[in-house]
Amino acid sequence: MKDNDNRSKPITDLTIRRLSSYLRTLDILEKTGVKIISSKKLADIEGISDGLVRKDLTLFGSFGIRGTGYHVSPLKRHVTRILGLDRRWNIVLIGTGETSKIFLDSEAFQKKNFQVIKIFDKTPELIGKKLDNLVISDMNNLENEIDPKIVDLAIVAVSPPDVQSVIDRLGKIGIKGALYFASRSVAVPKNMVVRNQDVSIELGTLTYHISRKVPG
Repeated sequence: MKDNDNRSKPITDLTIRRLSSYLRTLDILEKTGVKIISSKKLADIEGISDGLVRKDLTLFGSFGIRGTGYHVSPLKRHVTRILGLDRRWNIVLIGTGETSKIFLDSEAFQKKNFQVIKIFDKTPELIGKKLDNLVISDMNNLENEIDPKIVDLAIVAVSPPDVQSVIDRLGKIGIKGALYFASRSVAVPKNMVVRNQDVSIELGTLTYHISRKVPG
């Protein structure tokens, strides 16, 4: 397999979403003992054409063996690296309150190297409360308690009217990316990548873009 660095080529978010989905499938296949899979079988699982699978993967290198298919474990490693998931990503949760426990216990987070290191909320009865040894901090203290040298991403689950102000504050702090859950668009600071919706797919999209935007 030959893996190419594709930073200079424009890659659509749809392609990255599919790569995130391939990774999820490859993980399942690896766990069930599948060693090799053809583009046709992978495409059937994903509900797309085998030509699209091959096209997506060849954007990043030569991974298949003609007449054989893809070796599952090596391909999984390559897709993991492409998405930027081969390193730890430190995350802060903002406004998630007691539902933070869902993220803290999420198998998807643990498998994809996402580590929650801080939780913020504005509900008085939650501030100071502990969740898995993390103390819920006051949302008013974002600027004082978030270090952009340590924190990579933020997950924002505040009320829709508050989303823009939180994103703006994160941008000024220097946070590289954020995922939010409000059904509205936001103005994105120039130094950030911001996405909305599904956690497992959207975080893969987010880390891909940040990995290519911020070398290291």
